[in-house]
Amino acid sequence: MAMTRIKLVNILYENHGFNRTEAKVLVDCFFEQLCNSLAESESVKLSGFGSFYVQNKKERMGRNPKTGEDYRIAPRSVVRFRASNKLREKIDKNTQETPEVANEPFQFLT
Repeated sequence: MAMTRIKLVNILYENHGFNRTEAKVLVDCFFEQLCNSLAESESVKLSGFGSFYVQNKKERMGRNPKTGEDYRIAPRSVVRFRASNKLREKIDKNTQETPEVANEPFQFLT
């Protein structure tokens, strides 16, 4: 399951004493500011979580896999995310606690 805006609003409502309207405004303002900063090519750093930044991609040639025809991919900007070391450690800790499904590749097929 994915974390959604509604889930964030409910967490603020249930665990932190905000009413639903305040929680919704808070979440919406946070994401609006995040989007505005990225639209202006500013990086957004959240301590203990990570950084969002805009990366400019150059023009390049691509190929349609169906027809094999070459075409030009226009230059564009994309949003990237780099996780902080704290977040990486937490993710690594959670994945290490998960038992392995199979010790050998494709063992589940037999």
